[in-house]
Amino acid sequence: MINVVDIFGDIVRRLNEKVGFPINYIFGDADYIGFTLNAMLQTPETAKEAYPFICLYSPFDEDKTDRSLHCKTSLDFIIAVNTQPDYTNEQRKEISFKPCLQPIYESFIGAIFEDKRLDFGYQGAVSHHYSDNYRYGRNTLKTPQGELLKHRIDAIDLTRVQINLKKEMCK
Repeated sequence: MINVVDIFGDIVRRLNEKVGFPINYIFGDADYIGFTLNAMLQTPETAKEAYPFICLYSPFDEDKTDRSLHCKTSLDFIIAVNTQPDYTNEQRKEISFKPCLQPIYESFIGAIFEDKRLDFGYQGAVSHHYSDNYRYGRNTLKTPQGELLKHRIDAIDLTRVQINLKKEMCK
């Protein structure tokens, strides 16, 4: 059975090939994301794989009322790189956003649109909201339980990413 979490794992794996460097894929709530990143940052081998990352926030609702589709859903993502707390916004823009985050975002949206398991109708675009988030780098992120992330991040928040997941087709 097809599912949204696995489809976006596939999309990020294809994205790795496209951008030429590994992008970590995580899905879950803020607590799980913080726990996973902190665990990865414990050893040098896994720490180098933690960033950049794309995270699919869950849980999310799947609308299954349209019988011609598997589901419709609205998803939220964060695309992030590690950063330094003393950077100015201008430095964040030049070091994190322009050379890394924005190209990942452009490639990610393109890869979502190209995925044949998703249907965007005739609109010709992936409907979503975009926000450069400069404040994450100045304020240490905390999980809901108050645990601090070991690193600071610069990030793009993608919210209300509208997708229609097609029904599985026989092979």
